[in-house]
Amino acid sequence: MLKTVAVAVDGSPASLEALQWVAQWLGGDGQIIAVDIKDPSLFYRKRTQVAHGADLDVDEADFLREWEHNAQKVQEKALQIATQAGAHMEWQTVPVSWNHNTPAAAFYDYACQRQADALAVGRHHGSVLVEGLFGSFPRWLITHSDRAVIVIPPSHSRLGQS
Repeated sequence: MLKTVAVAVDGSPASLEALQWVAQWLGGDGQIIAVDIKDPSLFYRKRTQVAHGADLDVDEADFLREWEHNAQKVQEKALQIATQAGAHMEWQTVPVSWNHNTPAAAFYDYACQRQADALAVGRHHGSVLVEGLFGSFPRWLITHSDRAVIVIPPSHSRLGQS
């Protein structure tokens, strides 16, 4: 029986659905470790997409403050989901470090450190082509994990969204 499940939670509908599914499944019988990955490279990727080749006015401190503000909101939603299901949840923010080449690797390493029995992630209803070219968080976990990986598919209400 699974007692500890690490859930990747970034505030997206997919991640919140995964958390809700695990919280209802475990109820009060297990421990959820909700993990939000702090990846500043996302900020730089967005900025370079907007102004390729231009001189960018990048303020990492502003990005980090905005990230912290948004992460607090995500944490509050996650706690509400777990509480409503009667589940025990712990929140953890894990930064991507130089040892990790992807946010999925940072999530996986942390889950292993905490001895999670399984990993859970939501699946975005994204483009198969984009996921094939650039990979995906769930795909990385499935191909690299030595633990059970639970991938929660999009709900019917999100199937028409990209």
